[in-house]
Amino acid sequence: MTRSQKRRFLLVAVVGLIGGLIGYVYTSLSYPPGAPDAASPLRGVRVGILIAASGTAFEVMAMRGPIGRWLKRLPVLPSFVVRTLIYTGLISAILQLNVRIISLSHADFSGVYRFDDMVRDVTFSLAATAAIIFVIQMRQLIGPRTFRNLLSGCYHSPRREERIFVIFDIVGSTAAAERLGDERFHAFVSQVFFDIDAPIVDHGGEVMSFVGDALIADWPLLTRERNGQAVRAALDVMDVLHDRASAYEARFGFTPRLRAVLHGGPVIAGETGDSRRQITYLGDVLNIASRIEGVAKGTGTQIAISDSLLVRSALPEDAHAEPLGEFPVKGAERPVAISAIVRDAGRGE
Repeated sequence: MTRSQKRRFLLVAVVGLIGGLIGYVYTSLSYPPGAPDAASPLRGVRVGILIAASGTAFEVMAMRGPIGRWLKRLPVLPSFVVRTLIYTGLISAILQLNVRIISLSHADFSGVYRFDDMVRDVTFSLAATAAIIFVIQMRQLIGPRTFRNLLSGCYHSPRREERIFVIFDIVGSTAAAERLGDERFHAFVSQVFFDIDAPIVDHGGEVMSFVGDALIADWPLLTRERNGQAVRAALDVMDVLHDRASAYEARFGFTPRLRAVLHGGPVIAGETGDSRRQITYLGDVLNIASRIEGVAKGTGTQIAISDSLLVRSALPEDAHAEPLGEFPVKGAERPVAISAIVRDAGRGE
């Protein structure tokens, strides 16, 4: 199981437990002991776990598949209606199943679970599910680590860190945009970024931002072995696009090519903004990385890495570094030594 899959399963488990707690409180208040329709709080725990876990699983797993792609292609209102119907059906089925599990001795279920009780329970469950999904989508929008750090206040005051930044840039994007048109080019870029997300996450990185046709990911700068995960991610990104070449050919008429640039060093990280807050990294590291991208473009290098990061990174067994030389880079006091990462045996050219 990959790291991204483990993270999704962990999210489902955590949200399921939160749903169980919500179900316990709701059942205790809505069906208190001594009332004519009293119910055990454990009934609420069970149904809360099932509804929260299944709804989260739909969002983080099913929405990444064919169903999700179809829903995302719909206009906003029809997509909202369809998703509401899906969740209403899912919640109703779970509620009915839960009642039947605890009421197997009853032949007539109409007296066990009245229609008005079911409507009330479905309405509350939809509202709670909507709130949970909103939090999940906010987490996906700004990134899990950024979301977690904003909640904890970790970056309320600026702090010095060492980080690795990897810029993934689509090669030939201008020609691709002219060939596809604005709408299809946007779909093309979106598909590329969707496909390369998993290898980044699987190797411990996180997508930091999107800048036009470029994706910027970051890793903490730690040990040689951990730093080498950024290099492995860059290689695996190329493999993913290589493996999906036929799908891109069928949908867009050509296969995307990426260029990756890796550089790391000290930055100052902290919260910025008011109406929209985010974690911002300040320092020369990102600027130099963008300049290295220009060198990689000029030399035709697919994966370029600064030598300062290279000496602090353990390369995968199936790759090696080839020196490109030293290049004057704006923002750096002296020329920057740059190398190319080359795979030893032939995939993903």
